[in-house]
Amino acid sequence: MQSIYSFRKAEVTLFERARDRRTRLLPREIEAREITLNFRSQEGLVDWFNATFAGMMTMSNPVTGAVSYARAEAIHPPQEPAVTVRSFADGATVDEAGYIADAIAAELTANSDPTFRIAVLARARGHFAHIVPALRDRKIRFRAVGIDPLAERPAIRDLLSLACALTHLGDKTAWLSVLRAPWCGLTLADLTALCGDRESQQQAVIELVVNRREKLSPDAQARLARVMPVLDVAVAQRGRVSLRALVEHTWTALGGPAAVREGEDGAADLRDAAAIFEFLGQHAPAGELPDEKALTTALEILFSPADADPEVRVELMTLHGAKGLQFDVVFIPALGRKPQSDGNALLYWREFLDENEQQLLLAPFDPLRQPSDKDDKATIGDYIRRARREAEREEAKRLLYVGCTRAEHRLYLTFQEPQNNKDGLPRKPDKDSFLALLRGFPAFDRLQQCGPTSKPPTITPRPNVRVGRTEAARGWNGHPSLPAADRSRWHRSLERSCSPRSCQGDPRCAIQRRCERRRAPIRGQRGHSRPGRDPCARQGKVDFGGSR
Repeated sequence: MQSIYSFRKAEVTLFERARDRRTRLLPREIEAREITLNFRSQEGLVDWFNATFAGMMTMSNPVTGAVSYARAEAIHPPQEPAVTVRSFADGATVDEAGYIADAIAAELTANSDPTFRIAVLARARGHFAHIVPALRDRKIRFRAVGIDPLAERPAIRDLLSLACALTHLGDKTAWLSVLRAPWCGLTLADLTALCGDRESQQQAVIELVVNRREKLSPDAQARLARVMPVLDVAVAQRGRVSLRALVEHTWTALGGPAAVREGEDGAADLRDAAAIFEFLGQHAPAGELPDEKALTTALEILFSPADADPEVRVELMTLHGAKGLQFDVVFIPALGRKPQSDGNALLYWREFLDENEQQLLLAPFDPLRQPSDKDDKATIGDYIRRARREAEREEAKRLLYVGCTRAEHRLYLTFQEPQNNKDGLPRKPDKDSFLALLRGFPAFDRLQQCGPTSKPPTITPRPNVRVGRTEAARGWNGHPSLPAADRSRWHRSLERSCSPRSCQGDPRCAIQRRCERRRAPIRGQRGHSRPGRDPCARQGKVDFGGSR
């Protein structure tokens, strides 16, 4: 029962009823068998699974879809290390992606077996945004299935600009992009001379090239002499051939295949170009592109084709796509990020079984209510939403279990430690994240290691340090644990808020002046100040001279 169901609109309760023989849908001679042996993972991983998920999946609940954990037994000997947990500073997404790419490179170097496979499994496609560039920077080949959006690739943007330019001769942005693309390569200065004044606003770019070619540099004139004949032929063929054939032929004649990147990246660009030609054949059969909104929507679900080379040993996919697969090493990044919310709906419903009969509970969207009515006037819609959230959390537990159990030898878990935006102190992870499910279990917490951070450390003094006017007048030089660069940054932040006339940029005077201003009299009574109003002496905080 420790599988995922909701992504296929399945109900775990139906499987439990079939296992417990509480349904008439199955013959009586069928009996349920519980499999306890784990034939995939080594003993160290199986022990970690049992220690973690046994406390996470405690009991079954037909309302929320919760299931109890079934412990497993390993048949493969243990290997160390089995599980690695690495945390990073909040917002250090680049560092997290760099660590994953470096760890993948180390694993590939240590294991030259061509059958050795590594997988990076994420909860959402957006979690690969920095991992894909990190792998490319390290020249690590990977196979991404539905991960890398085509619309964000530079070569694809140039191709789409060419398609838009040939569709609409008055699309000045598209035509300038065509002249700026690698197959032409006009400089920004030449493009400004071509259409940088008011007189050029009423003319198409293709007309400006003819009328203002003499004003361009000799290099630009030589480039246009090669490119414009090809574009003139393409414009003359508009409406006579399909848009796919027109764009593909023009791109080839302009030298597009020769302008892609070198090596394996160039092969990926050619595969992406072939995918765009297929896209144009499907969405522009009559030679016209759809409107901008429809084109953007269609491109959002268009991804770079996967590398079919069998020598590729790294795969990137979502956790749902990894169901039923297995890999030697598994990486699960971004444990602290929560999934995208579905938002409010016009109609809420929930199906449930009552004595083998399907029942349906419906509720419309909630009308506008006062804030005071939310607690004492709960509606059926509130109940359905709460039940759905609980069911999603139970499904997230099973999804995390499925992702972790794909590993045969090693498992890497990475996340960013959540922090408050105001004081930079740690905070609880989002309750819908994987980190909230794992945090608190000794099997997870004892393995946590801090990774490097690309963000400067938060300038926060020790809680028991008091800095008032006396210490400020003596020239407090920042927290003693801060490096020299951070102390210098602290001084500069004070100098920006310091008046040159009063203290000539001295940060010590800035601290003293701010502290005295915070001790303003209350209700006009001279000599009376509110206790605890000294921002420098309260709770060990330091006034940075800029907050009020």
